[in-house]
Amino acid sequence: MNEPTLRIEYGNESDLDLLRPLWLCLHHHHQSIAPTLAPYTGDDASWQTRRRFYSDCRLHKGSFVLLAHSGEELIGYALVLVQPTSSMWSDTWVVGDRTAEMETIVVAPEWRGRGVASVLMDRVEAELEKLGIKDVIIGALPPNSEVLELYRRRGFELTWLVMTRFAARRRSEH
Repeated sequence: MNEPTLRIEYGNESDLDLLRPLWLCLHHHHQSIAPTLAPYTGDDASWQTRRRFYSDCRLHKGSFVLLAHSGEELIGYALVLVQPTSSMWSDTWVVGDRTAEMETIVVAPEWRGRGVASVLMDRVEAELEKLGIKDVIIGALPPNSEVLELYRRRGFELTWLVMTRFAARRRSEH
């Protein structure tokens, strides 16, 4: 049997609730690859916060979400926030007046390693080109070596390192 063709389409506000299972796959993946960063929020709290954030992102002109389907199954998505470039970047580097941040790119576990993330990223880059945006930011957890390598192959470079010291993590160590 042939696999259904991969279909990428824009998502809208009403599609955001469909992203919950994939977001939680990513949330669980983060926990599995970085257990030392615990404690993590529970699934419901994580999704409620992420869902609000996604809705807020969509209010920024140019921001978008792309949905990846195989047949009728939602197998991945990319959410991109477009906003005026932060002084965090422009005080040090030559950048445009708008920057895109790939806030989330996730592929269902059973579809990882099959090029879905690359197809999503190709479409993100094509959409940003239409918008005239050339400067893109993406984040990843340091232990996620496979995704870091994918990003490096696509021209991203380690630029800014964020370290955290969260009180809840320190309490759970004692």
